[in-house]
Amino acid sequence: MSCSDIITNVVSDLIFVLVITVLWLIGSWLFRYGRTGKARRFFGFQHQTQIKIYVSGFEHSGVATRKVVTALEYEAAVEMREALQHLSGRGIVHRIIDYLAGLVGQTMRYPEPDIEVSPLDEVREPPYTGSIILIGGPVANQLTKFYLQGSPEFRFNESTGKYQKRDGGEYRDIEPSNDVAVVEKRIIKGQVVILVHGFGEKQTRRATRHLINNWERLYNQHRTQEFGIRV
Repeated sequence: MSCSDIITNVVSDLIFVLVITVLWLIGSWLFRYGRTGKARRFFGFQHQTQIKIYVSGFEHSGVATRKVVTALEYEAAVEMREALQHLSGRGIVHRIIDYLAGLVGQTMRYPEPDIEVSPLDEVREPPYTGSIILIGGPVANQLTKFYLQGSPEFRFNESTGKYQKRDGGEYRDIEPSNDVAVVEKRIIKGQVVILVHGFGEKQTRRATRHLINNWERLYNQHRTQEFGIRV
């Protein structure tokens, strides 16, 4: 092989590496600052490998795990998972970006969403240190009950069976409460917790669908801050 051939091969390799690096940098920028990046910041998924979605659980002696779920809430959890999978970039463009990232020892893969049933017993400490999504109200979802301690924007008064909204330092009943659906984001000791719940299964599903369809608008309004809204 002549000297000129060697130089040509070296230059070709350098150009190939340069092109791959530039494409990866462009893809990385899109991943971080495009719609996927917004989702990661809004839901708090920047630094974890698993997305946890917890749905309400009810005790039933007829099943081995003792846990059953309501159909509408579980369907809402599946819709949420599918929405996150879509945001993760399962399309060809994101696959190409992830492939290019792999060539330079990086990854652009999004955390995989996983649905679990909330514990049946009272929760005293977080079961997971990463960001989580909770579907279902505090009556049946023990994790929701745990994370609604303190001063959330909305809460459910089990003694009266009514939703309440914070008004200054007090909570006031929402009348009527039977059509309340809530989306709330809390940040507790650095953990991002997204809560979607309402008065019954239908309102919980409505709150979940609102989050799916409007998370980007909520991000533009609140960025990475806490908020609570009735939808």
